[in-house]
Amino acid sequence: MLKLDPGGDLLWAKSFGDDKAQSTTSIAMTDGGDIALTGDVSGRVDLGTGTTDSARPLTQPEEDSLLHGFLVKFAP
Repeated sequence: MLKLDPGGDLLWAKSFGDDKAQSTTSIAMTDGGDIALTGDVSGRVDLGTGTTDSARPLTQPEEDSLLHGFLVKFAP
């Protein structure tokens, strides 16, 4: 996630995951100015409440990890 100034210059940038796959599938701004994201994550990710891990299930030991969906809201 990043924030640009009106001229398009980078003000800040933040990443949330490790070297596994993370992707945002939807982004929206609420009437109150919050940003809502949905997406998929594999591996470790910290969306602001501590690190979570999409651990490998016992029923699929040959897989590195699974994709898990997320929904997160960030306040300005």
